[in-house]
Amino acid sequence: MAEVFNEKVSEGPHTMKEAEEVILSLDPGKEKCGLAVVSETLLVKARRVVQTSAILDELEALIKKYGPRKILIGSGTFSKKLRSLIKGSAITLPLEVIDEKHSTEEARRKYFRENPPRGLWRLIPTTLQVPPKAYDDYAAIVLAEKYFGEVKRNENSA
Repeated sequence: MAEVFNEKVSEGPHTMKEAEEVILSLDPGKEKCGLAVVSETLLVKARRVVQTSAILDELEALIKKYGPRKILIGSGTFSKKLRSLIKGSAITLPLEVIDEKHSTEEARRKYFRENPPRGLWRLIPTTLQVPPKAYDDYAAIVLAEKYFGEVKRNENSA
């Protein structure tokens, strides 16, 4: 089984509408990747950081459990290689690439909002701190939020 660095599953309301879009968001990296399953209401159903070598097994498990409509993949480091790997696998979901610009910075802010520093660390600005554990899953959430924001803007302008 794949090594999972961290995982958080949010239980949402069981009365979600049937047509609600769910995507699997992927922040690619050479050594590890952030994964998040996010609904169009921005409910985070699952998030985790996994070794890149185990990405296909994790993707398949999340697809089986949550049934997303597509895989959203960041355009940054290692994106092309991961897209090739996914396309060459048994995974048949459509892949959509999204610009990763500033996603790491936003992920760091999101991490510290959810996990504020404690003790003496509270006195040091979070902009000068590095999270104590991998936060690539937060970057995947940021990509999903960006995607759904763009979808809503396009719907409103149409």
